[in-house]
This record gives sequence, structure tokens and C-alpha cells, in this order.
Amino acid sequence: MLTWGMLSPHDFSILPPLQAQYCTVFLHRYPIGKRLLYKVLIGGFLHFILPAAGSDLRTYEDQNMANCVLNVLRYYFTSDRSILITAPNNRYNIMNREFDNGQEELLDTILQRINQHFVWSLQLNRPNLETLENNLEDWNNHNYVLLTWPDENDDISLNLITQMEEIMTKGSLHARSRFLVVVPHLGSQTPEDTALSILEELFNSYMILDVLVLVPFSETSVQPRTLVRNLHLYTRLPFHDSGSKVLRVNEWKMEQKIFSRDSDLFPAKMPLKMNSSPLKVATMHVEPVVIYTGSYTNQYNEKVYNFIGPEITILDIIVRHLNLSYYFVAPQNEAGYYDKVVGLIMSVASSNADIALGTLPLNARATEMADFLTPFFSSDLHWYVPCPKPFFTPEKLLAIFSLHVWILSIVVLISVATITYWISRFSNSKEHKHYRSPIRCFLSIWAIFLSVSAPKLPLSSTVRIFFLLFLWFSVAMNTIFQAFFTSFLLNPGVIDQIRTIEELLSSGVEYGYDRKLDNYLFPNKTETLAIKMLERAKDCVDYRKCLSKVINDGNYATLRSEIYAQYFVATTMPGRENVLCSLDSRFLTYTATMYLRKNSPYVEPFNKVLGRLINSGIINKMVDDVMYGWHFQRAPDSDKYDIETVDDSYFQFTTQHLAVSFYILIIGSSVCVSRKRLRENLAYIDAHFTFVADTIQQLESSSLSFCESMTLFLNAKSRLSVAPGKYAAQMYEKLKSIISRNPGYETINSVYKVLSGTGGELPGEFNVARMVLYNHVPVTSVHVERSFSAYKQILSNRRHKSECFNLETLLVVYCHSNYEHGDE
Repeated sequence: MLTWGMLSPHDFSILPPLQAQYCTVFLHRYPIGKRLLYKVLIGGFLHFILPAAGSDLRTYEDQNMANCVLNVLRYYFTSDRSILITAPNNRYNIMNREFDNGQEELLDTILQRINQHFVWSLQLNRPNLETLENNLEDWNNHNYVLLTWPDENDDISLNLITQMEEIMTKGSLHARSRFLVVVPHLGSQTPEDTALSILEELFNSYMILDVLVLVPFSETSVQPRTLVRNLHLYTRLPFHDSGSKVLRVNEWKMEQKIFSRDSDLFPAKMPLKMNSSPLKVATMHVEPVVIYTGSYTNQYNEKVYNFIGPEITILDIIVRHLNLSYYFVAPQNEAGYYDKVVGLIMSVASSNADIALGTLPLNARATEMADFLTPFFSSDLHWYVPCPKPFFTPEKLLAIFSLHVWILSIVVLISVATITYWISRFSNSKEHKHYRSPIRCFLSIWAIFLSVSAPKLPLSSTVRIFFLLFLWFSVAMNTIFQAFFTSFLLNPGVIDQIRTIEELLSSGVEYGYDRKLDNYLFPNKTETLAIKMLERAKDCVDYRKCLSKVINDGNYATLRSEIYAQYFVATTMPGRENVLCSLDSRFLTYTATMYLRKNSPYVEPFNKVLGRLINSGIINKMVDDVMYGWHFQRAPDSDKYDIETVDDSYFQFTTQHLAVSFYILIIGSSVCVSRKRLRENLAYIDAHFTFVADTIQQLESSSLSFCESMTLFLNAKSRLSVAPGKYAAQMYEKLKSIISRNPGYETINSVYKVLSGTGGELPGEFNVARMVLYNHVPVTSVHVERSFSAYKQILSNRRHKSECFNLETLLVVYCHSNYEHGDE
């Protein structure tokens, strides 16, 4: 109903177009201060004049069609949405009325009835009529009532398309709302054909499903308005078996002014199991999420493209659940990731594909052109920087003690040496002459301070007590120093890692990423940080090369997705751990989704199935399984990436590095002890003991039998027993002592004598039939040690669930193939 004093240009949509134009222009010509008075006057004028004028316009058929529209609006449209009414406008000059007045009368009747019975917001939109143009950009959720009729060529589609394009241009189309299309005159077409053409046009061009078409019906083939008896209401179920036909959902009885039956005028359009043509899927090769496996030509001479990956699996589950099918369109030819993403989104925006996927990020600009599904996967973008390296400097040793402790230690050293010399020289004449020399006394004290033994012990009790006190002091200082010194040798610490973007910018490290993603990564390029980042950033498209450069060069950083970094390391560097380091905080989190055509009816059913997959944990399980499987894959080109660089600036100190020092010490001690008889001793060793080394080397062979090994051992024992000299006698006695401590030697010797035919008696517990097997018994522990190595090769981290019998069988096969024919 009209409200006094509250009229605006929008309120004149209840009037016929000519009256609405005059009232609207009238209000716009006067200042705001006078507008309230004029609104009251115009409202009063309309209150008394409009009923009288409209009574002559309301024909019987118009009133029945308006009643039918009112009933549909009342029971099937919601009041929280405005009503947008649109009608064709076949003229550009509003003063020249070149159209059927009866159709305009119907429009005026519907507008007035809606205004009388509802308090909903009402909008009127007519193409090319600027005076009635409303601010539709502020309204984006409507109930739609479309009045349309055939043009002069008897084509109803042209008017319908013009009306829909006008709504789209003004940003007022909401395809998932309900649409009521009223056709007051059919022309030469039948009601079914008219309804079918309207329903197909709205679905194919604008993806509108909830459409109800109201058309007049009479028993004659041609439909003049004077012969209309009833109104038929049609809709279409495109995803049911009858999707190619229209469905008459009800009939309006004009005489009784009621529907013929109680039925739902807007039935569910999306069944649980759909019947539709195959969906067109656009994707790209983006390993490891989507992998292109090739193409082939089918029996219909059509090229079929194949893709695999977790996203393809998710799509396959959804499509199969909805009884749909799909096929892949030709993949994109663009080289860069950014170009491919743009191409995929544009393919669904231009209706060349129904679905686009391939780790496509959820982006605000993309959602303006296409609809998207519930994001099912998220990943963080990290700045990967060089990992910290071991760093050792002499300053760390000096920092073990503070400066005043070092100075105090030097003062104590000099003071103790001076006091010891003074006591030995002037207070006690019985002290050893070593401490009565100032240089030798200082060297002895210096040796104690370094935890090295002194050459001579003091003789007097006074010096010994003083000497012992200093010894305790030196032990305490050396214990602390050596503890820190050893820890520095084993783990000297690392250079501090780059942890923030500010540190990355100030470090001078070169960095790069795909520069085509600048707009996505830095939406606000006026920020100081964004300006600094963009100034020095290099273009690096291939994530493999970028990450390899970070790992191997040690002076490069890149911005990459966490999932691609994990995949690269797992498939190219399976034996290396902690090769990638990143900043403390993530740079950006992106969520992956699938894009569909704008206003696609598949969004809701797809989201239902996808929501179940997410809530049940199936997608998380699928992602975990895929990531676990990466550890068993090996990239074909991994050899050019898995190159471990050697850092010569530091090595981890181990006892092996001290072996040379011990060798030098042994040689030096030997030379000092027996330097006069060195040649003679070497000649004696060469003459009588070189066979020992040869025998040991022969016993290490894996191809010797039991008898051969025992023969070598007994020959060496025999030769050692007859070797001349006291050293030979000592070595022989040592050998006999070792043999006597081996309780099984006598048994082994008896078995040897029996098998070699040299006599001997067989122990009672031995089986004669199996005696030949003892010829393969190992004499030394070499075979056992080799079996340990074989166990290490077989019982790897991937075989923890192997049973003992299987391990034993594998060990036998391994040893047979590696140790049967000789040495390793």
C-alpha cells in the first residue's frame, strides 16, 4: 500500500510507464527541502485518481492472470526478498506507444495487485527506458517476475534475452532465485513449445533452474486472448529422465479462480542420481596433485586425455556418487603456472568447460567469474632460505673463560713457577736440581697446567704440598676447558638462520619466485615491505630448480608451497634429512578448490558430497597416503638434483682424526726405545713372522672350507713354535694361552683330524651321516661379521614387519649370491 509522505521514484513502479515517468521527473526537478510537500500532494492525487483510472483497464483475463501471479508469489516466494518485475520495451521514445495496450494493461494490473496485497519492496525494470532505471546495483537478491511476449517476428526468445541481459548489466541477476515467467500471448506457438523454448534459454544461457512459466491455454490452436479459458504452469527437470520435455505442474481455473490440484510448483530440480550429458573438465599437469599420463584416440575417432592424482580421485568420487560422467578437454599449452591457472578459470567463465581443477587457489577475482566448491585442501607458502651451517672460530675458545679469569690463570702460573723455584733454590738444598733451574721449573709447572706429567717429582715435602695444590687447581681448570673444547669440536654450533623477511632483505641473499604471481602475493604494492621485495626479486618459474638452488648453493631463497617442497625432497633426495629450512612464520596460506561455471546447478550437490568427504576424514586420509607414497617414488631426473655439496670449512671431529697422532707417537716411541737395533729388529720380523699376516689374510677369505682353514691355522702354529728368539717364544705362549681359553678347540681339532684323514676319534654326540656338513663350518668370526653386514642390508627401515623365517631365508639367499664364489 502507498504510504503518505514516503514516496520515492521507486514507488512509481506501480503506475503505468507514462504516469511513472512524469511523477519521477517532477520529483527530480525540485530541491530536497520542498520534496516532502510534493510527495504528499502526489500521493493524495494517486490515492483518489488511480483506482478510477485502473478500473477501466482491468479486463477479466488480466484480473485472472494477476490473481494467478499473486497466488504464486504468496505461497512460493519469500518476503525477505524484493520483487523484480521486468517486461519488454519495444520502443525508445516513451511518447510513441507502439505496442499492444492489452499487454501493458496486464502489467499495470499485476503491479497494482502486488502493491495492494504485499508490503514487499518492488522494482520495475524495462530495457532501454532510462526514466524508469532504478539503482539495482544495491539489490542483489530478488524474486523475479518476467512478463514477456513474442516480437513482431513471432519470436519470444529475443525479448527474453533482451530482458535478461538488461538485468545482468545492472548486476541484479541471482540465478539461484525463483523465476516466474508470465506470457500473456503466445503467437503461433503451442503452450508446450513456448514454455520449452523459455526454459531451455534460461537454463542454457543463464544456468537458471527454478523457473515457472505461466501461459494461457484454450482449445483452439491459435490463442487469441478472448478465447482463453485456463492458465497452464510449466517447468522443466533437466537432470531427470524427462529433462528434454516440459512438465505441466498445475493449471489455473479462471472461472473458479483456483488451481486444479494441490501440487508443488517448484519441485526439486536436482535429484540424488542425475541424468545429464558428460561434464567437461579442464585441468593441467601440476605434479604431484594432477599428473598427465597421455592420450589416445577412441573408437569414435575422438582424442581422450588421461589424468591421475588426488584431485582427480576426489572428482571421480563426487561424479560417480551423483551418477554423472566426465571427460577432459585438451590441456592448456601455456608454460607458466600462472598462465595455466588463468586459462583454466577463463575456460569455465567462457563456458568452454564445466569444471576446472589443479590446485587452483581460492581467489576473490576468480570468484567474480566462476563459482567455486568448498575448499578441500590448504597449504602454506614459505620462504625457503639456506639452512644454518656449522661455524667454529677461535673466539669461541677464548670465550670459555672471561678475560679476568684468563689473566688470573696466567698470573697464577707465573707466581707458582716463581715460588717453586725460590723454595727449591734458596730454602731447601736437598730439592732436585730440575726445580733449581728457572727454565726447567717453569716448564714443569707449565706441563702440570696443561695436564701433562712432569719429568721429575719434587723431593721436599714443602714443594710437594705446594705442587699438589697447584695440581688440583690445574685439574679443575683443564676439566672445564676440555669439556667446552670437546663440545665445540663435536658440535661447534651454526651460523644463525635467516628467520624473518626483514633479515632476508638485509642479508643480501638472492631470492626469486614466479614473478607473474606478484599481484596475488603482494596485493598492496604500495607497502614498504612489498616495494623492497619486488625491487630485488628474480623470476624463478621451475620450483625444482629453485629449491635445488636453495639446497646446494647456500646463497639463495625462494617462495614455494610447502606441499611441493615436501614432494621435491621426498622424490629426489630420499636419503637426506632436514635439507630445507624456512622462515619462522608462513608467508601466505592458500586454499585449493575447484571452479565451476557461474551459477552452475552442480555447486550445491557437489558441495554436499564434498562436505561428507571432508567431515569423514577421507580427504585427509587420501592426502596422507599420497604424501607417504612419495617416499617410495624416485623422480626420473633426480640425479641432477640430488647432488650433495661438501663444505670444507668445517668437519666434525671424531677419534678417527686422532689415529695419525697415535701412529706417530708409536713410531716415535719405538724409535726412541730401540733406535740402535731398529734395522736388526725389522730384519728379524721379516725373516720369521711375515707368514702371520699372510695366514690372517687367507683366513679372511669366504671360500675356504673347514679343513682348509684349520690347515692354515695349524701350519701357522707349527711355524711359530719353531721360530727362534725370545719374542717368538712369547708369541707362541700367547697363542697357547688363547687356545686354552677356547673350550671348543679340542672338539674342532678332533673333527678336523677325522675329516682330513689324519686320525682322531669322533666325539660321541656327533652324527656320522651329517659329518660331511661340518666341512662348511666357519673357523673364524669373519663370516659372522659379514652376516651382520648382510642383516643390516636386509633388515632396513622398510622391513620392520618381516617375520624371522623370511629374514632367515633372505639372509641365506643374500649370502649365497655374495659370498659363495670368493671374497667380496
